[in-house]
Amino acid sequence: MIKIEDEVHFDKYDLPILLVRIDKSYIPGKSDLDKSIKEHWRLKKDKVVSVRYVCGVYRGIIQRVYKPDKWLDSTKVSNDPKAKNRLYFEGKIAESVNKKYEGKNASRYFTRNPVRYVV
Repeated sequence: MIKIEDEVHFDKYDLPILLVRIDKSYIPGKSDLDKSIKEHWRLKKDKVVSVRYVCGVYRGIIQRVYKPDKWLDSTKVSNDPKAKNRLYFEGKIAESVNKKYEGKNASRYFTRNPVRYVV
């Protein structure tokens, strides 16, 4: 689990960034952090194609930052009814960007919606 640090301030060169809140799908020590961040988000495909990075946020704190390679229909990897009309991404951890943002507080970006575009 990442330690809470100061509030995140995104570098304009890293934008647009997608923040995904994983509070409901991730349980530290019991579930897969990567899977919780990558799978089953209700997003518009035409909007996510421009996203440079995806930050997985647990309890307001950025846990990991990915560089998405491609976005796909969630029904291709899951038979779960929750996967319908949702997307997942394939990609790798963005090491240099991850170092910059991991552990930063991003809670101010969220209201009720578990996804937030920062442009």
